[in-house]
Amino acid sequence: MAGRSARLDHAARAGVEVGANLGYYTVAMARRVGSDGPVTALEANPRLVGLLRRSVDLNAYNGRVRVLDQAAADAPGRLSFVTSRRHSGGGHTRVVESAIGAETEVIDVESVRLDDLGLARADFIRLDAEGSEPLILRGAARLLQNPDIVVCLEWSAIQMQCRASMPEFVGWLAGQGFRFWKIEETAALTPMEAHQMIDLNGCDVVMSRRPVKIRPMRPAY
Repeated sequence: MAGRSARLDHAARAGVEVGANLGYYTVAMARRVGSDGPVTALEANPRLVGLLRRSVDLNAYNGRVRVLDQAAADAPGRLSFVTSRRHSGGGHTRVVESAIGAETEVIDVESVRLDDLGLARADFIRLDAEGSEPLILRGAARLLQNPDIVVCLEWSAIQMQCRASMPEFVGWLAGQGFRFWKIEETAALTPMEAHQMIDLNGCDVVMSRRPVKIRPMRPAY
């Protein structure tokens, strides 16, 4: 995501991440929320969740980051999750039978709604879930009621439409007052109308009810 070279100028107090992978953004979020702000990170791929925990531990953020080996969805239960030995970052919930190839494996994982995690609030949610974002946000309806919440997510209408009606999904978000910005390669934010989101592919998006801005991150070295 474009956040590698930029960060939102947003004073988040509690963060949630779905599709945390190795923990790059988990650590960045933990640093951003400070010592009093919790971060909840979910990673359903068992090959990655151990590395995620190590990233949190090595950066001494165990006290403020909770790591969960679950898949976020719109309902609790079990679901089929597709992982790849070659592309470790491409894990996703299974929706198409023919999408299973020689380098992939289907595993059974626990699913959970973000609203059921016992979180008092969320000020920032980051999603990178290979098309499951509509289901995840449906399961976070209560958390989304925070008027100051900011959501940053990978946006692929092609992947999302396998799991939800894009006009209905975008209409549901817009009906709650969310506005949309596309994150450009330069880290600039381009305002998007709701109808433009229905067919938008291959980019990162910020959603908020209030204007947002991005400022460059300082180098980590």
